[in-house]
Amino acid sequence: MPDLDARHILVHRDGKADAVYREAYPDVALENQGKIKLDFMFVNSARTSVCEPANQSDQQIIATNVVAQNDVVH
Repeated sequence: MPDLDARHILVHRDGKADAVYREAYPDVALENQGKIKLDFMFVNSARTSVCEPANQSDQQIIATNVVAQNDVVH
């Protein structure tokens, strides 16, 4: 998942994509210094790739009565 792999690059490499990332995710837009372009499309995709699995996990937890529906905060 390019969005989650980008986290390490954003935190530890000041956003500059290395060759491994560029080869694995050629469709990710880069700025002219080779940094990951943090535009709306990228951020929205990252948010979706994190929120969807989290919501699915919440629903499974609610379905098994580990946590009540009204105790889940979104």
